[in-house]
Amino acid sequence: MGFVLQANETVIKSQGQDDYGKIVALGNDGKLDSSVIPDSATTQNAFSSVVVNGTTIAADSQADTLELEAGTNIELTADATNEKVTIAVTGQVASAAQADSATVADSATKLATARTINGVAFDGTADITITAASDSGSTDTATKLATARTISLTGDATGSITFDGSEDVSISVDVISADTATKLETARTINGVAFDGSADIVISQVDGKDIVTVDKLSTAQLAIAFRNLKIEVTSNIAATITADAITLIDSSSQATMVTGVDLALDTSASGANGLDTGSIAASTWYYTYVIYNGSTVASLMSLDSSVPTLPSGYTYYIRVGAVLTNASGYLYRTIQYGNKVQYIVDGTILTGIRAIVSGAVGSTSTPTYVATSVSSYVPTTASSVKLLIGGTAAAVLVAPNGNNTSAANNNTPTSPAYAMGYSANGEYGWYQAELLLESSSIFVATSSTYARIFCLGWEDNL
Repeated sequence: MGFVLQANETVIKSQGQDDYGKIVALGNDGKLDSSVIPDSATTQNAFSSVVVNGTTIAADSQADTLELEAGTNIELTADATNEKVTIAVTGQVASAAQADSATVADSATKLATARTINGVAFDGTADITITAASDSGSTDTATKLATARTISLTGDATGSITFDGSEDVSISVDVISADTATKLETARTINGVAFDGSADIVISQVDGKDIVTVDKLSTAQLAIAFRNLKIEVTSNIAATITADAITLIDSSSQATMVTGVDLALDTSASGANGLDTGSIAASTWYYTYVIYNGSTVASLMSLDSSVPTLPSGYTYYIRVGAVLTNASGYLYRTIQYGNKVQYIVDGTILTGIRAIVSGAVGSTSTPTYVATSVSSYVPTTASSVKLLIGGTAAAVLVAPNGNNTSAANNNTPTSPAYAMGYSANGEYGWYQAELLLESSSIFVATSSTYARIFCLGWEDNL
């Protein structure tokens, strides 16, 4: 509050509020006129009340003091010299106008709420050290996994292994074939024909030669498929069978080939490489077979000339020959190459050539033939018989049937002369002959008790 003294009059006039707008007169003695001096209540209260944001702050006494206090982000600067107070905003808010949108302090020295990092308290006022949390998180330098895992393979290959990271592991793989694949991943060629499994193919040639399929072959044709077949009776009870290759068939006439055949047959044994059933009998034909079970080749003897009793597991078979036992149940010695068989005079079982006829039989002049069985000399599977005929001063006629009309001494036969031998005046004459068999008998006519017909062997219809 200020006062102004005006010239030419001794007065003081207030320039303040109306309460102080009174003129104070000075007396002649220079003293204030007390009648016009304001009372103390009026002159000492600087304010009666102050309203702040709707709140009234009233003075409690004449000497009451109004205090200004800085709030958050507010700075008060008092200037006593210039009698002023400066109110300013502090912190990250540049002005009061921006305070509504301010949310984060970019350079705060402390967090309002302390946090923990891996269990270590942190409020920003000091550095801290973080250690790896055990079994509760990941780390760049862990030596193993807290929980071991299983790595598995599925699909066309299977396998699994437990892995915890502590060491290298390897998975053992089982490759699975696809049972229902529609085609091969990589197409293949079969005898030059491309095949990927998506369609049937036909193989027509092998090594440049046409293939003849099984349905175009008869069982008889398959039966003759062998190379370098040899069968030899080596003792009273044993024989050997060898071949470079033999084709066998099953009950459905499906064929397979085995190679490098080398077998020992024993009549005292049963099953593979022995008799199919029973025990050896005397004066009996046995038929020899090669049999096969898909992995093992064996031999077999049977009374049956077409289908043997196969041992368990054997499905393929083929007959390769026949052997004969004598009255003691021992095997006659024979040797066979391919399908040709010849008796062996061994001096024990066979001491001489086996004779079919000895002496006069029928008549050679008309001629008159007598049917003579050869079933004790050649097997039922023989296609021909090989003979030695002759004698001393004897005529010998042999035919496959009894319809031959030529006499032994006829130089111009009226029918085919299948086998004819003649000797006169005590001379010996011997002739070899081979007849295709029309039955189990041959037809014989001789002119002398010195006539002879011997069986040398036979050809088997393999």
